[in-house]
Amino acid sequence: EGFVVYNSGLSVDAAAAAATNNKDESPNGSIMNNNNNTHPKSIIQTQSITPQPQPQPQPQSYTMPISVVPINPPSKLYLPSSSSSSSSTTNTTKTTTTTTTKKNKAVLCNLQLLISNNTSSSSSSSSSNNLQLQMRLSHMEGLAICGPSFINLGNVSGNGGSVIASIQLLPVLPGLWRVGGCVIVDMDTGTEFPQPHLFSVYVEEEEKVVVEQQQQQQQQQIAESMEEEVTINA
Repeated sequence: EGFVVYNSGLSVDAAAAAATNNKDESPNGSIMNNNNNTHPKSIIQTQSITPQPQPQPQPQSYTMPISVVPINPPSKLYLPSSSSSSSSTTNTTKTTTTTTTKKNKAVLCNLQLLISNNTSSSSSSSSSNNLQLQMRLSHMEGLAICGPSFINLGNVSGNGGSVIASIQLLPVLPGLWRVGGCVIVDMDTGTEFPQPHLFSVYVEEEEKVVVEQQQQQQQQQIAESMEEEVTINA
């Protein structure tokens, strides 16, 4: 029978439940007291975790059927700045200085590209594709193509066949630019294979130190000639 302990804070039902949970039955049916465990038993189910295989990186032939790789791309290009040259004529009364501005010619960058046809064929003989290299100006910044913007590559065999093409880059604006806009087109099917940015290049404007030195030398020559005239007149 249940009993109540005054000032214990436990009810009759709670005390009976605690007494029942504190007993275990033995295999022969006898009741055994388990004084070591005063809390209800809990069953924890564990599951074995099987590690999932990590996805392996796919070969380039799956992600890029036709790839374009630059050969020894430049890391820096120079943008010529306009240089000014001045000529002076000295007379006894006044000095006339004429300044002419001359813009230097831009230096072109000859770049070679390696185009590889990574498409695989089920037949024993490798198939070929009639390819064309295009450099689209709308996707280029800071640089431009000098000359034709497309080159017919002809039939390039698959399964790793390659060909080398040359283009000329013209720096237009100073700064750090990424050379892009390269697209390979299959002329038979019209399929386009846009290429990621080929490389990054820094276009730097030529320093004007040489021009400033020339101007300083000319000013010194004018000052010396004027001093000589003053000495002769004196």
